[in-house]
Amino acid sequence: MPIQIGARPDHTFSNPIGLLTDCHRRLKKFLMMMITIMRQTHGAPLGKGQQIALELALQYFREAAPKHALDEEASLFPRMRPLCRTLDSSIKSLNHLEKEHEIADETHRAVEQLSKKWLLEGQLCFEDACALSDALGRLSILYKQHIDVEERKIFPLASRILSAAAVKEIGREMAMRRNINPDVLSFH
Repeated sequence: MPIQIGARPDHTFSNPIGLLTDCHRRLKKFLMMMITIMRQTHGAPLGKGQQIALELALQYFREAAPKHALDEEASLFPRMRPLCRTLDSSIKSLNHLEKEHEIADETHRAVEQLSKKWLLEGQLCFEDACALSDALGRLSILYKQHIDVEERKIFPLASRILSAAAVKEIGREMAMRRNINPDVLSFH
């Protein structure tokens, strides 16, 4: 990955909340790549660069995005829930975010199916192109709202209420979810 002068470095597993935010940035980037390709072609044959970009985006959503959802649902949210008992709106937000993960997963399955068809057949019929465009649009709206709630409300709350030990354990779990040995990582 090229270094950008003045760009903030990605976070490490010692800052799992920062890693989750970094993942949001990548998620938006790959979704925008897919939307841009769709707007440029509307299902017509892809150029080589478009094909590579589409395949990369699909790979990201197939492999990395589910880990991100697990990071939240299996590591972050369960540690927040007992500490949010008096913050009923926060618990409702966590429940709502988990439901949005389910909706996103379902929509991603449709995007994956239509995109694979596109890559295999070389182009999409009008109906399939419209269905793919619609699914990408729904994901864009969902992620915009979802990420806003997490970054504006949930992540700052997590940073305030979670102990250093809990944060460290979340980072360890995230590393293990990616087949990275947390014992070789430097945790502050």
